[in-house]
Amino acid sequence: MYNANACYRGNNYNDILYFLSNSVIHPHIDRMYFSCRSDIDKPEETLFSVLKDNSYKCISGGLAKGRTYKLRSMFESRMTGIKVSILYGRNKRYSCYPCMLIHIYNPDIKTVDWFDAICNSLGFTTTLSHVEVTLDFSPYKYELHEFFWRHLFLKYHRGGSCFYDGKFISFYIGHKRENSKSIFLYQKSLDGINVLRLEFRLNRSIIRRLDLELDCFEKINDINLPDLISFKQINRDELLKHLMWKNKSRLSEYDEDDRDLLIGQLGHFPNAYGGVADEIACMKKSPYKNNCQRFLEDMPEANEVLFRRLRNLKFI
Repeated sequence: MYNANACYRGNNYNDILYFLSNSVIHPHIDRMYFSCRSDIDKPEETLFSVLKDNSYKCISGGLAKGRTYKLRSMFESRMTGIKVSILYGRNKRYSCYPCMLIHIYNPDIKTVDWFDAICNSLGFTTTLSHVEVTLDFSPYKYELHEFFWRHLFLKYHRGGSCFYDGKFISFYIGHKRENSKSIFLYQKSLDGINVLRLEFRLNRSIIRRLDLELDCFEKINDINLPDLISFKQINRDELLKHLMWKNKSRLSEYDEDDRDLLIGQLGHFPNAYGGVADEIACMKKSPYKNNCQRFLEDMPEANEVLFRRLRNLKFI
């Protein structure tokens, strides 16, 4: 019987487990966004004044992109070099939105705690609305990149990925326009060293799903990535049995050679670049879409190795 799972058995699969066990993982926060609500008039001016009094300088300002806020100002700390972008001047049609949105780039815990304390002292109500968590795996291994691309699965979503001309490009799962439930996977050079970067962009709905306290920023360290991801594969033996049952009337009409040919074709379904997310998407578009989830199974050894490495990671 046809079995496509064999491509990651034996020595190849042992190599993947070794890379997962021994790669250096560097976790960090690329960006975090939190919203501010206030009843005072022009709260941004109050915040700008406090920032300037605490060694922050305004390095740029102007019109904001998007429709919710009109203006944007970028500040940089003279002490840490950390940059902070503030969106304000809310458009009238979006009056239900917070009066300001604050983005902190590459934050450390002291900066986050300081902004939390300052906003509280000014009477602002702050809420975590978006966070970008990044894991860098080094040294870069093509085999590990391929394994992630083929088998990494984002729970609660059945998305797609990209492969072009034998070279990996950014792998994306989620609704790009809404920037929700998304993962990026790509190779990146940091100080001349190539790493495999796994980037999570978590919006407010996902943060809530993870049961994080939205008004307590240090709780970002409580993000449990195994609640979001796992390695999965299609059980092609079971899928083939099902497809043969669905096509039993056709099989009975063919001679032995034609039957073998049809079985071979069924065994290669779905053929969507080999990525599990793409295979599921392909199956959903087929007459077998109502049955596709039953053929999805975990890869317990790889999941155990990865999840063990992810436990107790500090992102900030």
